[in-house]
Amino acid sequence: MKAMLGFYNLLFFSLPVRAILVMAVTAFNPPNYPQRIRSRLYAELVVKLWNDRAMTEGLTNSIIIGVCVVAISVPSACPALSS
Repeated sequence: MKAMLGFYNLLFFSLPVRAILVMAVTAFNPPNYPQRIRSRLYAELVVKLWNDRAMTEGLTNSIIIGVCVVAISVPSACPALSS
């Protein structure tokens, strides 16, 4: 029963990760269909945003908040999963 529950949890939590990976892979590949924003302009926009100090600080804060949420929620959820 624990193995089945573990497999279900692995499957359940891997689905969003796989979707994010697919989006990350396809985000920077130029599509074959016509588009409104050319990929070179998009790449320049990404570079400008990456070099923007406020944007990088916001991204850093988001990552820190995400790590803290996971650090708090996972230990509190583990005892509930084992019983």
